[in-house]
Amino acid sequence: MPRAGKYLPERTCVACRKPAAKSELVRLVRCSDQNLVVDAGGRLPGRGAYVCRSGQCLASGVRSGQLERALRIKLDDAARQALCGPANKEVSC
Repeated sequence: MPRAGKYLPERTCVACRKPAAKSELVRLVRCSDQNLVVDAGGRLPGRGAYVCRSGQCLASGVRSGQLERALRIKLDDAARQALCGPANKEVSC
């Protein structure tokens, strides 16, 4: 449990727009070579966007284009499948 008065960084999910503690969200990063990677440590360089850990938020962000806008990138079909494909069975984009 955090001590009283201790600062906890807060970020907003790009899909559902709900603020949450930075540690509760997943950061996706567009690297300089235009690849999209998951930033587990939260320190990779590049343009980042935060989404909730739930599959629904990721699917919603991809489907609605909010993730593309936040990362300033155009996702091709391969990138969409990588985000919402067989590895994420609960996600349907």
